[in-house]
Amino acid sequence: MEENHSKLLTKLAKQAAGGCVQGTFAPFWQVLRTSSEKLSTLHLQMVQKVTELVKEVTRYAEELHKKHKTVCSYAVQYILCIVVVSCHSN
Repeated sequence: MEENHSKLLTKLAKQAAGGCVQGTFAPFWQVLRTSSEKLSTLHLQMVQKVTELVKEVTRYAEELHKKHKTVCSYAVQYILCIVVVSCHSN
């Protein structure tokens, strides 16, 4: 969605560049073009950063899941050892 917004801002900047270059509205078109270009760049950078963060969070979740499985495996082994020891001591 943000990537599409960035593309639309770029398109707006191009359209503003083709606007009236002389006359009373010339400064307005220049400000519109410059602002649209900057916003487009910022949106694109934000999309890239969010994508990067999502990848990092996904990686972290996968690692956490693996560690959780390992801890659960050790816990099961520990409980089995306790059961075996308690059965032998009776």
